Amino acid sequence: MTTRTRPMPNTGARTLLVDDDPTFRNLLEHILLDHGYQVRTAGSAAELLRQADSCDLILLDLGLPDEDGLVLLRRYRTQWRARVVVLSGRCDAESRLGALELGADEVLTKPFSPRELLLRLARLVEHPAERPGGAPTPVLCFGGWQLDLSGRHLWSPLGTEVCLSRGEFELLRALAEARGAVVARSRLEDLLPTRGDPHPGTLTVLMHRLRRKLAVDCADAPALETLPGIGYRLRPEAAARA
Repeated sequence: MTTRTRPMPNTGARTLLVDDDPTFRNLLEHILLDHGYQVRTAGSAAELLRQADSCDLILLDLGLPDEDGLVLLRRYRTQWRARVVVLSGRCDAESRLGALELGADEVLTKPFSPRELLLRLARLVEHPAERPGGAPTPVLCFGGWQLDLSGRHLWSPLGTEVCLSRGEFELLRALAEARGAVVARSRLEDLLPTRGDPHPGTLTVLMHRLRRKLAVDCADAPALETLPGIGYRLRPEAAARA
């Protein structure tokens, strides 16, 4: 494990790069450092687990020597506050969709363009500008739920925080802001972190996962309706109110 930092003006996000290929780690580490990220590297699942709590971003290879990356996501994703970007040599749709279903915020298949990675990371670390006058953080409320638009937090009617991936958050925000109106599939697909992924099942998988999370501890969860071939909506009785 190595730790290197270099002061840069862009982000400063604490980033853990997890990959068992030292050549790949070294190359990507230097790219990230040159764009202002604070970088630690790890070559195994054990090293990842020792450092995950102190990171803003985790760049995770699925093919680690001591544990499969999908298994790690399944076991630990809800415990990590960091956003997770899967960097995988597996090009099959099952692995990509599996990573998204288990909570990855982004999935990139190797080889990928460093520019694309940097653009996607920049989107993950962006934060809305503070409102003038110290106004409170904007929150959408629907069916007893509260969606914090600044911190990407979702609180259930029972006060439980529900962990959302970036894709889930963007979908739920769009549906809540629509206040019961239908949101077209094409509009929702444009919001996904894998909007360049041509696989038609990505949106369906994320919507299925979002439904499950909204029903975890509340029998009266706001229902997400599917309008086949058109889009999705929150039922009017669960529509957002500011």
